[in-house]
Amino acid sequence: MKNITFLVTMTTFLAILSTTTASWGSWQPIKNLNDENVKEIAGFAVQAYDEQASGRRPPLKLLKVESGQFEGVAGGKDYLLTLTAVVPREGSRVNLYETIVYENVGNQKKLLSFKKLL
Repeated sequence: MKNITFLVTMTTFLAILSTTTASWGSWQPIKNLNDENVKEIAGFAVQAYDEQASGRRPPLKLLKVESGQFEGVAGGKDYLLTLTAVVPREGSRVNLYETIVYENVGNQKKLLSFKKLL
């Protein structure tokens, strides 16, 4: 009887573990790019990038999240987003950017990378 209970417990544990850690260590596509959390992360990335520039260039205006992926990491998730943004003072030239943002389980965010793509 103990062996059966142990086997059932382990099977249940492994089933739960496999569903919660499916995205750990590998990038998974974001299914809904219009999700409010995805938009918030994209907006945070642009704002943090602008703050880092600290007046050395005009601020960007986020237009759209073009694509995105996420990866489970210790204590949260990394988001890899491709964005379109424009510098309003420079006319309507739209540029493509790639950013990585870490979001912890408490929804605190940190900009890890932000670069203009050619």
